[in-house]
Amino acid sequence: MVRREENQIDKLRGLLHCLSDEQFHSGETLGHTLGLSRSGVWKLIQQCRHLDIAIQSVTNKGYRLKHPLVLLNKEKISDARFPLQAHLSDIEIFDTLTSTNDYLLDKAKTHPSGHWACLAEHQSKGKGRRGRTWISPYAKNLYLSVLWRFSMDPGELGGLSLVTALALIKTLEPYGVTDIGIKWPNDILWQFKKLAGILIEISAEAHTVSNTVIGIGININMPPSMDKYISQPWISLEHIAKHYIDRNALTASLLNQLIESFLRFEAQGLSAFTQDWQRYDLTKNRTLTLITPSSVLEGKGLGINEKGHLLVQLQNNQVKPFVCGEVSIQMEEMA
Repeated sequence: MVRREENQIDKLRGLLHCLSDEQFHSGETLGHTLGLSRSGVWKLIQQCRHLDIAIQSVTNKGYRLKHPLVLLNKEKISDARFPLQAHLSDIEIFDTLTSTNDYLLDKAKTHPSGHWACLAEHQSKGKGRRGRTWISPYAKNLYLSVLWRFSMDPGELGGLSLVTALALIKTLEPYGVTDIGIKWPNDILWQFKKLAGILIEISAEAHTVSNTVIGIGININMPPSMDKYISQPWISLEHIAKHYIDRNALTASLLNQLIESFLRFEAQGLSAFTQDWQRYDLTKNRTLTLITPSSVLEGKGLGINEKGHLLVQLQNNQVKPFVCGEVSIQMEEMA
């Protein structure tokens, strides 16, 4: 059964490779290339449509992709100016996973050393913060997790989400992304619309080593049709840049930024990133609503402390640090 499923995935990827030139290909030609009957090709086309891959069908012409689509490719990522890849034990790419974070959390149990990166074209149970689902359409966005073994106590990792968010911004800005900022602790917003998010999970600690999985989701070539599944304002990088984005080049750039930031964070701590954080902090001097596990509070954001905790001036003028919570910026502050 597993072999049959893998063969089907290979056929699907083969079909998308054939159609990647955005030209028409007849069912007969595709069948010959893929070793399938015309009926088998038709079934693959239906599978693509089920995955929200738009394919145009025209009588006497055949099939073609309505929009560009380039699949993730390990060799292309490695060739795309990736000098820091030697720090990774491997980069693994999957057609589909339940969750890239879950995959690396399991890997941390069976591989006691090394740093790993994992990507998937699709997640069936993509995870956001606070138990939310991360919408993960096939081959549209970036679903990346990194297993990094920090030589730090878990208590020292409080600022890691901020460090990761800054690495994300450095990756995105060359694509013409301006007016971008970070909503504490880890949402990347463009004009207050969500562009990317981060989910960090620590699997185990032993001998001052923290096995940490950093999950990143970026809306890259996400079609507007996904709006019906998402309950908050969002944006895609393709919309901002006004052209299709090659996810392989972006992945290489992002991994470089992440590795450089993780090494710097281990050596210098959060203080090395504080000045950059202040440039992109969307919560400072704004009126916030903060939902914690025990209460709902309102106050004014005052930045972060040395541990990366959010500082909020409450309505009684008390300034209090928060380790975690769900932050929303009051609408009038966005005008």
